[in-house]
Amino acid sequence: MRIISGSKKGKQLNSLKGLSIRPTQDRVKEAIFNIIGNVTHARVLDLFCGTGNFGLEALSRGAEFTTFVDRDSRSIKVTKKNINSCEFTDCQVIKNDVFSWLKKAEQIEASCYDIVFADPPYNHGYVKKLIKEPSLEKIITDGGLLIVEYGNNELVENEFYSWDCTKLKEYGDTSVMFLGKTNKG
Repeated sequence: MRIISGSKKGKQLNSLKGLSIRPTQDRVKEAIFNIIGNVTHARVLDLFCGTGNFGLEALSRGAEFTTFVDRDSRSIKVTKKNINSCEFTDCQVIKNDVFSWLKKAEQIEASCYDIVFADPPYNHGYVKKLIKEPSLEKIITDGGLLIVEYGNNELVENEFYSWDCTKLKEYGDTSVMFLGKTNKG
């Protein structure tokens, strides 16, 4: 696992061995960033951050700021280690349950994030729960993007609630949904 592009291109990242954490593969991460395009000056939120892989890539490519959220102390520890190794300072790491944090964040972080990436544990129902979470929509800027990675074997409904599915891509056993806010009243 490494940084693919930007100021820290080629930098190897630390991972956690023997745990159920599966960082986004480099080829999937590269495809996602090819679709997103320029992230310079973007404010990024990396939910279920694991090792911080996605948020660190965004910072390397010029993102203004990244918030990393995960409830697992080992994930938080390796994310902080990767941040320090890359010498990034424009970020914060939060140890909390993603859904609890989102409910608090909507009070103080309204329309703050341009890109939200979520890579929840596969097959636990988190994708639907995340898409239905009203506080998530409140912290994304108008024109912002929600990107959700999940396993191909997960049953994800075609009901996207307050989101428009702009793109759905499959990479091996991984699927990635690109969602934008709807303009529905």
